[in-house]
Amino acid sequence: ELFKPVLNTGLDTNLAIRQLTKEDATWFYVANPCQWPVKGALSIQCNGPIYSVPDNEKKAQGNTSLAINLEPFGIAAFYAKTTSFKIVKYQTEPLDDDWVERIEGVILKIKEFTGKPNVSVRLSKSAKTSLTKSLNQAEALIAKREYAHAWSVLTHPEVWLYYIYEPSCERKIMKKIAKDSMKSNLKAELPKSCRRIPRSSSKHRILQIKKTDKPVKIDGILNEKDWETTLFSCDFWSWDDNKMAAFETGVKMLFDDKNLYLAFICADKDTNRILALAKGEMDIFSSEDDVMAMLLYPEDKGCYYQFALNTRGVKFDQKNIIRGKRLYSQYQPEWKCAVKVHPEYWVAEVRIPLKEIGLEKAPNWMKGNFLRVFRGKLVGNSFWSRTTNAHSLGNFGVLKFNK
Repeated sequence: ELFKPVLNTGLDTNLAIRQLTKEDATWFYVANPCQWPVKGALSIQCNGPIYSVPDNEKKAQGNTSLAINLEPFGIAAFYAKTTSFKIVKYQTEPLDDDWVERIEGVILKIKEFTGKPNVSVRLSKSAKTSLTKSLNQAEALIAKREYAHAWSVLTHPEVWLYYIYEPSCERKIMKKIAKDSMKSNLKAELPKSCRRIPRSSSKHRILQIKKTDKPVKIDGILNEKDWETTLFSCDFWSWDDNKMAAFETGVKMLFDDKNLYLAFICADKDTNRILALAKGEMDIFSSEDDVMAMLLYPEDKGCYYQFALNTRGVKFDQKNIIRGKRLYSQYQPEWKCAVKVHPEYWVAEVRIPLKEIGLEKAPNWMKGNFLRVFRGKLVGNSFWSRTTNAHSLGNFGVLKFNK
């Protein structure tokens, strides 16, 4: 049979009390819904004895204050040999200071996390308002000793998500923020100031590479004359729907006697929401980050090379042997990148020494492709040369060196 709630108690009150009247007796139990011990008392109006269950020990008689002492998530059951029975009220003692500090510590951790610049700027106004309201409510409930209710507020999914005892929580919240941004940012175009090669729908891409005899400073600014006179090749393709990518991307290249230089411009309606969580090389593609990747294939070398970066400048590199294995730790090239983030786009500049891709000098041409990962693949990859697989060498475009 169903026990009914007493005094509107439940999982968000310091005690949860339930009662059942059956035949000539009243049965009731008291539960502690939280992970801390609870002491308190029930004020009872009764005209008969009260016994504990299951040991049948007499605890009280008539109108009384019944002491309650419960372990975390503990329960105590009783029955009274009368149907004239009512629990008038209950009260609980203040929590020990260390438990109060633990609850307040959750609030402090959430405030610390959401106060981080890279998190705060990504939160919408409504999210900040809702979170602030919840934290203020929890603090007020603690002051009123309504600890269970405060804990219920803090452990609501929309609040608890920001509590960062779990290292993965930052990644989860960033991913959630990124997904939210997708609803209102379905397309991003490159700035009008971006000088680009006329739009092309050709499946076979060719990128003309100009030789420079001037030093190129890797700072993400692209203010060298040769950069300024070189046009971006844009029109990246979405990998999964055979359409132009919603978020525009451009690439251009230079070379000299010792190095390749690459520049990328990546449109983004709100660069405050960029994800850059990878801490090291091996998690750059598994961290939900915004990534720009380069695949370079000097065909006569029997291998191709992969370089990638996120907006914090974390780098990834890999040597892929044709019909062989991929080399990670054994391949440690010296290359450099720099990133500049603007309100509606970001720029990456790269220098890769020719020797790091097995070349003594620039060839007449090589194959290659460029991949942009947006919001950790939440929108999908986009490629300069149309393909559905980043490592499909047959779909690489041609990089032509103009000597």
